[in-house]
Amino acid sequence: MNTLIKKKNKRWIIIHYFLSLNIVLPLLLGLFIKDSQVVSYLLYVGYFIYILVVCKDYLIDLFRYISNYFLGLLGRSAIRYPVLFLSALISSILVSALLDNQVVNNQDVIQDMIYNNAVFGFFLVCIFAPLVEEIIFRSIIFQGLKDKYNRSIAYIVSSLFFGFLHIVVILVQKEYYIALVSMIPYAAMGFVLAYFYEKEQHVAGSYLLHFIQNTIGFLLILNL
Repeated sequence: MNTLIKKKNKRWIIIHYFLSLNIVLPLLLGLFIKDSQVVSYLLYVGYFIYILVVCKDYLIDLFRYISNYFLGLLGRSAIRYPVLFLSALISSILVSALLDNQVVNNQDVIQDMIYNNAVFGFFLVCIFAPLVEEIIFRSIIFQGLKDKYNRSIAYIVSSLFFGFLHIVVILVQKEYYIALVSMIPYAAMGFVLAYFYEKEQHVAGSYLLHFIQNTIGFLLILNL
């Protein structure tokens, strides 16, 4: 399935994702733009359209796999999800202990979107984020490193990159120790998702788990 994305597109998918959504967007929102919601919507929707165009064959294969094997995939996901949940629970307890129960919130922009527009928030958190992150971190980075080097390097590097992605906001605030510790649950999640991606031998295995995890988080935010 990794071959369904052209090599040159793989590079640009990663570059656009990190630059547009993890560097340019935070800078724009923090320094120049007052109407952050509109800018955020435009950037996320624009990148989503870009993914639809350059990953058309990949996405067709993904959703064909899900539709053809939905019941079996759903059953396997129900069995696998407790592993993901347990890894998140244990790592969160560890983070809480290391930070002396200090509350870390690195998802303010996302939470604001959910509160202000639940429909777009659902699209962003439950559809867009799992899809793009599985393409980048499992199909491109993990699979690419596994093919070029070995499984160990693929697991370590892809998990650390996945963790790093989620603590950029904290790093910008120069809270380096908090950022490093806060990276633990995300890196653990990246490791588990990579394992089930490999187990399924298809990105649908990790995508559905990621979708379930984010949907639960989305519902919890809505009810806070």
